[in-house]
Amino acid sequence: MEQLKPQLEKFTKEKIEAKEKPILDNRFKFLMLGKDFGDFRPLGKDMSYDVATVSEKLGIRYAFAMSQDFTRRTASVTDDSEKVYVLGPDGTKKRYEEGGVLRTIDKADGMIVFFDELKKLGIDRKEFALAAYNADCPFIIGYEPEKDALFMLHSGLKCLHVKGEEGKETIFRQLIAKYGLNPEKMKIYVAPGIRDCCYGKNDDEFPDVMKHWGAEFGSVATKGKRKGQPSIDIPAMIQTHLEENGVPSGNIEMDPRCSACDEESFWSNVRGETGRNLLLVRTM
Repeated sequence: MEQLKPQLEKFTKEKIEAKEKPILDNRFKFLMLGKDFGDFRPLGKDMSYDVATVSEKLGIRYAFAMSQDFTRRTASVTDDSEKVYVLGPDGTKKRYEEGGVLRTIDKADGMIVFFDELKKLGIDRKEFALAAYNADCPFIIGYEPEKDALFMLHSGLKCLHVKGEEGKETIFRQLIAKYGLNPEKMKIYVAPGIRDCCYGKNDDEFPDVMKHWGAEFGSVATKGKRKGQPSIDIPAMIQTHLEENGVPSGNIEMDPRCSACDEESFWSNVRGETGRNLLLVRTM
């Protein structure tokens, strides 16, 4: 991480903005930084450095960054029961200050912000962003206009496929149930991640996933170190799962890029790399 700091300090607002992509009917901007900017692994006290640096360049006052652990739980930054704190550059945990990287005490693989509640806290929506890290897992990013809510969901296999856990649900179904969102009104953008061309699975999970989801989600990896192995099409699973739960197909945009194929832009765990990409979403 120390090697990353000099590189981050060279960031300019213009370079970062050039990487942003308008999404969700052009209401929001999506940013995914990878190899071209550095390694964004959230290691210890330094985990806030990269988010804070990028946020500062973009004029963002607060960035809400989840702490992932395949919990399938979504946390709200404005919910008092979440015990949200600010993580300082030195790793210390503090309550709300003038700005910083926001975290929750409990692990969460999703995060949501209701902009009307944010306004009550005196925070302008343009000063706020959602941030996360990935190394192959796709992220579901969505906006629900009836409640003026923006969310970001870690959507790897363990968040989509619930194995042997009665009473547990997928991360998207838990989001709907907990916050009462209307899927029919949602606009969804699925960020770059691993695709069936590279996501080889040769362990016990493959037959269990195929039995539950259907053989049409099975494939064969055609590229990379797992070429020829049984593969799972996670983006297709996400698309189908969203539609089955009420999101109109026309409201879903799937980014076609594969994190394992694009070796120049993205870090990929499937390629055996330990690096992480930084994802960030903010209001236009």
